[in-house]
Amino acid sequence: EHLRYPLPAGQKLRLEPGEVRIQALTQPYSSFGGYPSEGETAYYTRVSERLRHKRRAINLWDYERMVLDHFPEIYKVKCIPHTSETSEQAPGNVSLIVVPELRNQVAVDLLRPSVGQGKLKEIHTYVQAHLPSLFVDLTVENPDYEEILLEFKVGLHPGFDAGFYGNL
Repeated sequence: EHLRYPLPAGQKLRLEPGEVRIQALTQPYSSFGGYPSEGETAYYTRVSERLRHKRRAINLWDYERMVLDHFPEIYKVKCIPHTSETSEQAPGNVSLIVVPELRNQVAVDLLRPSVGQGKLKEIHTYVQAHLPSLFVDLTVENPDYEEILLEFKVGLHPGFDAGFYGNL
């Protein structure tokens, strides 16, 4: 259970039992890659999903669940069929849009989370190996983010000071 949350950077560590030849241990960065043991509910969910897709990417749900099951550092996957980088009507093409898990991460842009190119390639290789057809053109990408500008007016309930609450 202690692996659910990483050790913070700069924490003082000690060996058990103490080793006389080692003076000190330091942790300059937060830990990563630890996973807690699987609970009973998570086990039955994982097994049921595995029995359903049988490690074959046939429909949209299969693509998404296979990626989420094999890559726990991915938070969400959206499978978009019949689309390519140049056309929204491209039969035989499948696009996977992946969003990383942001919890317990240090150096991420919270407004534009993205997965590294190495991990995208790893996901592509994994899913490509489990395709039942050689004629599927698979792409794995980060989402495209659009900036929007919002303009609105706020009305306060009667009895609240507009000078105080308007500046919050």
